[in-house]
Amino acid sequence: MYRVASYNVHRCIGGDGRYDLDRVAGVVEELDCDVVALQELSNRLARGGTDQLAFLAKRGGYSYLRGPTRTDAASEYSNGLLHRGEPETVRRVILPVRRGREPRSAVSATFLHDGIRVGIVATHLGLALRERYRQARVLATEFESFDVDLRILAGDLNDWAPGVVSLRPLRKIFGVQARVATFPARWPTVGLDHVWVAGHLGASRLTAVRNPLTRVASDHLPLCAEITFPEALVRHDGAEVCRSDVHDDS
Repeated sequence: MYRVASYNVHRCIGGDGRYDLDRVAGVVEELDCDVVALQELSNRLARGGTDQLAFLAKRGGYSYLRGPTRTDAASEYSNGLLHRGEPETVRRVILPVRRGREPRSAVSATFLHDGIRVGIVATHLGLALRERYRQARVLATEFESFDVDLRILAGDLNDWAPGVVSLRPLRKIFGVQARVATFPARWPTVGLDHVWVAGHLGASRLTAVRNPLTRVASDHLPLCAEITFPEALVRHDGAEVCRSDVHDDS
């Protein structure tokens, strides 16, 4: 099994308006995923500041990839990708935005898991429909460049309504994907957060993690996908391997 989560941490400010990095760290620890895509990290990099991404990675026992969107001398606003296992490739993808809009980017990485090559893009898309469409086109090109068996998109896509055209370039790759309500965390009614999976190697189950901690730690609930590979796997080099021969690190 391969577990992937997406979590908009809202700068670690909870639904009660209180900043509490420990609460968010507790959520990340509970998720216990192979990969966690994080959005809205506020990393104070000046002396005495807190690097939220590094802190969350250390608490959860992860390595991390940083995807800054806005940086100044004292701080950084970013996406992040927590991961276990060494990535084979890593790229930061700059996404197009309209003048005056918040900068956007994505973290792109490939991993080898149980002989299956996985390509993951973690991102936080823009608020405007046309802007999201342009960003989706760039991400679709990134996915098409992957030489992988399984493609995964994880992030806050700011896609408020099903059926809108803004994500059409990505739907050509991923098809129709399940939508689970994750926002607002206390009484979720909208599916802003997504984990999309493209590939024919196994089934996936998608769950918004709802408990007393996740309802208050951020204004979004974390979303977790559990991807189950079939009994017979095919390694990237073409050799078949049986489940009994595979060590599952999840």
